[in-house]
Amino acid sequence: MQLMVSFRGAKVGGLNRQASHWYFSKVFIRDHGDPATMAQYGFRHVVHNEKHEYWMRQEAGAQATFEDAMVAMTGVRP
Repeated sequence: MQLMVSFRGAKVGGLNRQASHWYFSKVFIRDHGDPATMAQYGFRHVVHNEKHEYWMRQEAGAQATFEDAMVAMTGVRP
């Protein structure tokens, strides 16, 4: 089960409840971020296959860090 976060009609990422990690979709990062920003906020790039890749963070404080990274990429505070 996942909690999905959207921004202006586009999927951002969300919370994977089963694996207990916050993630950003590859499409959102391509359009709004970059690998350096993801690394700065402690997100790790995960590639399962060509169609399934994302940026994730699982440590304590991941939700707050997800929000901070989203604000850095969009300029909008939730």
